[in-house]
Amino acid sequence: MKVLDSFEQDSLSEYSGDTGKFSIRQDAIDGIIARYYGDNAFVCTSGSLSVVTRTDTTIEPSHSPMSVYIYPSGSSNKRGGLLFGVQENSGIDSLSGYATFIDTSGSIEIKVYDNGSVVNSASTSYIHNDKRFYELIISEWDSTGSITVELRDTSTTNTTASVSLTDDRYSAGGYGIAAEGDNTYFDYIRANIPPQPGETRTYRSPDIRELEGVANPGKKRIENISNIDQIIIDKIDGAEGGGRELSLAESRNDGGRGGLIENAVADVSNLDELEIWVGEYKPYRIPTDLNVDLRAFGRSKSGHITSEAGDSIAGGGSTEVWADGESTFIAAADGGGGSGYNTFGGGGGGAGGEGGLGINGAPDGVDAELIDCNGIRKQCSGGDGGGIDPADGLYPPTGGGQELGIASGGTLTTGGASPGGGEIKITYESSSTTSENPPEAPSNLSVELG
Repeated sequence: MKVLDSFEQDSLSEYSGDTGKFSIRQDAIDGIIARYYGDNAFVCTSGSLSVVTRTDTTIEPSHSPMSVYIYPSGSSNKRGGLLFGVQENSGIDSLSGYATFIDTSGSIEIKVYDNGSVVNSASTSYIHNDKRFYELIISEWDSTGSITVELRDTSTTNTTASVSLTDDRYSAGGYGIAAEGDNTYFDYIRANIPPQPGETRTYRSPDIRELEGVANPGKKRIENISNIDQIIIDKIDGAEGGGRELSLAESRNDGGRGGLIENAVADVSNLDELEIWVGEYKPYRIPTDLNVDLRAFGRSKSGHITSEAGDSIAGGGSTEVWADGESTFIAAADGGGGSGYNTFGGGGGGAGGEGGLGINGAPDGVDAELIDCNGIRKQCSGGDGGGIDPADGLYPPTGGGQELGIASGGTLTTGGASPGGGEIKITYESSSTTSENPPEAPSNLSVELG
């Protein structure tokens, strides 16, 4: 999935149409911050139906699913929508393309516009709930014109309703936003656009956690690499382990750092899908009575340790790159160990095994190898959690390691990652061969025989 617009830039310069009726803001409404993720959101400031479009990126049927997060504030006849297949930049009066809407009265619609007129449509009902973001998803758009739109309630991650329509009027086009009613907020437009040769993409743990499903921690990002021959792993930063304090400011850098991989290369010419997990960093103590997972997510979750006071400290989750249904391992940076209470800390997640209790400060008579990584030490090389030994003082947590599968070369640094959650930066490349364009033979040669 590619983020087409996160609205983090404070400008509408890339859009055309009814731009005077939209703005980028950081508002707080209904008692919450009206943005799904990040600092900004896109908001309609007009009561009448208005649209903004852009055609600098072409959306095709193969790019579904495509989605946007919508927060329709209030309950009086407000609509928010996503445009696709847009033929040219325009406002609502001359729009040609497809539009899908949710309406606070409780309907989902697909409408086909031709020069500002609706020429085809379909709709269904749903039960609308206020004070939440919905994800409006174009789950299917194929070459025959079959279109299916789904609505997901982000507070439950359940699919609320779906509607379908067949119309083959437009085979490709730009995209945009449509709204009717002020204070309708939008965030994160995404589409299933594969990486292109020469493109560099960066993956961060909050992006995957929030955008791929907050109710399913550890969910992966999948990229179609069927047109890619080689990837350069510019960087894999493993996730930092958590700290002992109760606030981010106090606990920063308290845990062990994740592993670091830089400038490794992998031949992916025979692979079709890249699978990416980015490890989470739980920065400080978490009360165990909250209804949250106490371990940091990644492909392998971290371990965690609970204090006498009922707080939990976790190591960092593992940050890993695989391919084709997890059949091919490419590279991984393990999570750092968490700081500890008493004699243990939460171990970092590693490539191949979840973190358990860290071995640093293991009590007398306990086999350290049976404590680390849930008793499977050989399968996990995440950082060990630290602890506090009453006699000897603090045992600091250790840094995470790193592993290479089919990737090779580069620089590997145990515990060398930056603070915070994991991060992956990958440059996608096609093969550069001379077979398709062989060099021209030199001309005008002379040979001297002696």
